[in-house]
Amino acid sequence: MAGSRSQNLTIAEGCFRQAIEICPAEVDAYPYAQALANLGAVLGESDELATVLRGIELIEESLTLTDQSAADFGLNLLEEAKLHICAHELGADGHVTAALAAVESAMQLPAIQQVPSYLAAALVCYGSVVLRSPVLPADAEDMLRRAVEVADVLPVRRESAATARLYLGRFYMARGDLAAARSNLSGAIQDFEADVGPETGVEERTAVERRVSEAYTALIDVLVALGEPKAAFDCLERSKARTLGDMIAAREILPGSGVPATLVEDYIQLRERQRYAEKRAQMMRFGSRPDAQESRPGQSDYVIRMADVEVAMHQQMLADLEPRLAAVVQAIQAHDPAFTPAPRHAPLALADIQHLLAPDRAIVELLLAEHRTYLFVLTPGSEDEATLTVFEAPRANRADVRALVQSGWLEPYQRYRSAALSGSPQLKKLRAEWQSAIASLGPRLAELLDFAEVSRFLARTQIKDIIFVPYQLFHILPLHLLPGDRGGYLCDEYAISYAPSLEILKACHHRAHRGRSSGLLVENPDGSLDYSALEVGLVRSFLQRSQRLAGDDCRWEDVQRALPGTEIFHYSGHAYFDLRSPLNSALMLADRR
Repeated sequence: MAGSRSQNLTIAEGCFRQAIEICPAEVDAYPYAQALANLGAVLGESDELATVLRGIELIEESLTLTDQSAADFGLNLLEEAKLHICAHELGADGHVTAALAAVESAMQLPAIQQVPSYLAAALVCYGSVVLRSPVLPADAEDMLRRAVEVADVLPVRRESAATARLYLGRFYMARGDLAAARSNLSGAIQDFEADVGPETGVEERTAVERRVSEAYTALIDVLVALGEPKAAFDCLERSKARTLGDMIAAREILPGSGVPATLVEDYIQLRERQRYAEKRAQMMRFGSRPDAQESRPGQSDYVIRMADVEVAMHQQMLADLEPRLAAVVQAIQAHDPAFTPAPRHAPLALADIQHLLAPDRAIVELLLAEHRTYLFVLTPGSEDEATLTVFEAPRANRADVRALVQSGWLEPYQRYRSAALSGSPQLKKLRAEWQSAIASLGPRLAELLDFAEVSRFLARTQIKDIIFVPYQLFHILPLHLLPGDRGGYLCDEYAISYAPSLEILKACHHRAHRGRSSGLLVENPDGSLDYSALEVGLVRSFLQRSQRLAGDDCRWEDVQRALPGTEIFHYSGHAYFDLRSPLNSALMLADRR
């Protein structure tokens, strides 16, 4: 389905509700049971606990109906286990135990045990549940290793194997076996990335990005614990280069506006195909890589032969793509001689970062892990590379940062905005509450981040300019309101700016040097911003060429049609931030897409 995730879920919910009405249990229990279970699964995607609990009830009701296959019964048990985990993450008690009971019941069914893909799904689900248990079962390691072995030989996408390795890596982290954790988490990342190709849809790509980000974050935890801060920072940059970078890097490395649009589109498509073929060709076997540390049992000769055929196929694809890509680049350079294809996933070394730092500039990059936040502070070095200092903030765990974002920032703003739009008599009171939230956010965030230590560190340097590189939940917070070392806001003591990643910061520097000046300006899609026209008019005055879309003209298809060849994109409207999955956050256009 096309459209946003929320739109798709709404459509799916409506379809399953209609299916239940068309075919009640007394007419045919089997499709009724499946419609109930599917509706429950859709409700389980909600951020509201009551809705998730209703989803669990529907799945449990479907399990009471006997006119369904044993396999469907088992798969519905696994879906119930997943919803129990969702309820646990939303703060409900007792659901980990219920999830464990459901998944263990599913694994006992012959219909699940005898189908490798079903068994892999059950074992992976077990890993998701067991890692949330306060006490790990004695056989947890054996079960997690079995999940990897079963998923590794599936001749399909690598998602199950990747998720199994992720859970096994997290198990070793909890046990303190950092070397084994590092190996498995690295393998999980490679498996996840092998699943994303040019044919991958936006929603599917976002789901993979969410899981691979979890693996990267866990690996950074391990590398810091191993005393390898440079490796941890490199891992962080690789993670950002392939999430935000993948989503917009094609725009960052596009040639100038004088190049025909057909050449630009050909270049993008060929680069995507090249990247996909490179990833697949790296795999020597299903689950076997050149740096693998353990054998992969259970692979038949047939599976190995098929893997060799796939590798040969993608190597041939690369050979075919090379001259075609070279010809397109040569044609582009005839219009834009300065254009050079940029590497997509090469994280910046400290020597490269040194060139982004003026003598009085620092970069502060944040990473929110499960149990702490890391602040990677980069300052000009005495040699040819930047100096990296890592600060840990154990109080800034994911749950507490999410609570601060929700209750200390988003909710006061939403109450004030709703009152302003409706003309509520509570407007004055809610404005005061919003102003209080602004004033208190900086100190509350600084306490979580132990930012006083970072502030003292910066005060001992000659730094006057700070570039923040946030991540996930930190993107929604005004980090410039953190307290400075002299008692005011940080923005009173330093010039503050933001960048989504260092790779993109470097791309922006290069783009600025080339003097790009054509823009696409999106103005007030929902008509609620009184001063949007003034803002867009001011931006437009700085551009040599621009296209303006306003109000109802700011639809998804209109924006997508206007983007090719655009060098500067300015958006003046509202946005949606997804606390549960920040990668699902989005700008809101006139058609709510």
